[in-house]
Amino acid sequence: MRNELDISPYATHLIDGLVNVNKSIEALHGGECLRAIVQFKDYKPNCAPLNFTQVESVKAFGGELKRIKHMSNVNQCEMTFSIFIPGQVNRTDPYPPVLYYLSGLTCTDENARTKSAIFDHAAKYGLAVVFPDTSARGVQIEG
Repeated sequence: MRNELDISPYATHLIDGLVNVNKSIEALHGGECLRAIVQFKDYKPNCAPLNFTQVESVKAFGGELKRIKHMSNVNQCEMTFSIFIPGQVNRTDPYPPVLYYLSGLTCTDENARTKSAIFDHAAKYGLAVVFPDTSARGVQIEG
């Protein structure tokens, strides 16, 4: 982020990179971590490119709230996410930092963005917020 909003008092662990994300999960499960920040800097997936389809776009808090569908290479099914993109003052402004809001195991992107009540703050601090659907829908999983 651009240090406009100090979130460090709300996090107990800072994890560097996707390859270390399991450390945050272990810390959360072990009870030694309340909130972890995982920083993604140079992540490059080794899978086929994703094709996105915009399903919905509405103006909200001076920015845009979009709903996107795509085929997930990992889950082998269609997945949906929503993203709030704050308004820009100039077209040449840098891309905003991104917060991934993981709501819960069975939450959809729609109820996550409703529960978050974050749009006014995200707009104020120029923060993009992604609301992924946290569960594969309509698939049969053995076990």
